[in-house]
Amino acid sequence: MSSPTNGEAANRPAARPVGAVARPAPSAATRAAPDWDLVRKRNNVEKLKSEKHPLKILDEVPALGEMDYNDVSEEDMVRFQWYGLYHDKPKVGLMMMRIKIPAGHLSPDQLRVIGELSHTFGRDYAELSTRQTIQLHWLRIRDLPEVFRRSQRRNDLQGRLRRRRSQHDWLPGRRHR
Repeated sequence: MSSPTNGEAANRPAARPVGAVARPAPSAATRAAPDWDLVRKRNNVEKLKSEKHPLKILDEVPALGEMDYNDVSEEDMVRFQWYGLYHDKPKVGLMMMRIKIPAGHLSPDQLRVIGELSHTFGRDYAELSTRQTIQLHWLRIRDLPEVFRRSQRRNDLQGRLRRRRSQHDWLPGRRHR
């Protein structure tokens, strides 16, 4: 029999030697776990975390607030996401803060604090999102220490603070060690 010339060979499975047993691919449980060097090489967020812990960015906020917004490194902007702080596009120089409201439960005192923060720092503007958050816009980096201080002093948002490792959303109100 002659060999096919129209690409039929590519469509046929490869022949297995007689008596050979098909072996399944190794499962995730039997594969060796990647080492941290490989993880840091493949995952930019893990690389950033190994260079400087993301939660320590609050210690640098006063210095970052004195800098020109364009001089703040992209890495530090990513670290801000661990506190629910994002670049407020297209408003150059401003930040947006997401405050998580799990299951939609919020006390009147907590809502009052969010309203005061919005009035003082966010031009009287806040958004309710479809993902159980309130978004405060128009925040400046230099105002962030005061935003966090007010939420801690009032202690109204203290119980709302939860780190969301998968979403990188953060609620103001509690100091972390």
